[in-house]
Amino acid sequence: MLRSKIRGKRSGVRQRIKDCKYHGKIKLNLPTISLTNANRIYNKLDELEALVNSKQLRNCCCLAITETWLDSTHTDNFISISGYTSIRQDRDPTKTNKQLGGGLLLYINDNWSNSYSVVSNHIAPDIEIMVVKVRPYWLPREIACVFLIIVYCPLFDCPTSTKVKEAVARIHDTIESTEQQNPAAAVLVLGDFNSASVKLHRYKQNVTCTTRNDKTLDKCYAPKAFEYKCFKMPKLGASDHHSVLLLPKNHRLTDHTSRPKKITKQIWSAENISKLQNCLDDTEWSIFFQNPSVETQAEQITDYLQYCVDQTIHSQTTS
Repeated sequence: MLRSKIRGKRSGVRQRIKDCKYHGKIKLNLPTISLTNANRIYNKLDELEALVNSKQLRNCCCLAITETWLDSTHTDNFISISGYTSIRQDRDPTKTNKQLGGGLLLYINDNWSNSYSVVSNHIAPDIEIMVVKVRPYWLPREIACVFLIIVYCPLFDCPTSTKVKEAVARIHDTIESTEQQNPAAAVLVLGDFNSASVKLHRYKQNVTCTTRNDKTLDKCYAPKAFEYKCFKMPKLGASDHHSVLLLPKNHRLTDHTSRPKKITKQIWSAENISKLQNCLDDTEWSIFFQNPSVETQAEQITDYLQYCVDQTIHSQTTS
């Protein structure tokens, strides 16, 4: 029986994925996120490493940090954390006319993904943006990849001021260009926005707690179907911002931060069995019975049989 499509309704796999993604018809295994404004990270690395090893953040997929204050004198090895890969964007004094402050840093859990790249970045006096494309080990087939857009807006001004409007426009342009080039991707926008904010009807702000005094300056925007639970965490060292932990509401029971297990199996084909048989036929078995100890004889014969199997029966590893 033929089913007629409603007149004027769009079709196609890409459109169906987009409809499901923005209308909550599919439940996605989203990454867990830690967000913080470090206000200098180089003197808080011990606290950061203790935090990622804590029970709350032990399996966190990614850590987004703003105001790193890093420069060329700080090497990647200096800020490295065991089990995580760092992606940094330092403030450029020639573009911002500022020597101190700013800077973006993203730590990606090696158990969540080892495939990532910096797609684009923007450094200006009033806005810093870094777009990172991540392909996790586990991802629903409806989503091709995850884009993390890290933002730091130093403006602490009226939201209707010209500079704030320009910064918001830059953020919107980055989101829309990312979506247009990657319609089947999940896009998450997070960082320290101060007076700026994302004003797209399809996105929702998921940080529900205050992060500095009585204000929510650190935010995470995601499509409305991607809902997160927000947990207020302690400050990182002497930072003036509280850290935030974001857990997906539709968190599945499967551990999405573990690598796919590799399975090795032996191929017992007729050809391999024939090679093993020939190997056993050519063996001089009497040499194994020269030792009077039965235990030694059994151990030697067992080791030899295992050696013959390893040499003749080929193995195949799959993930």
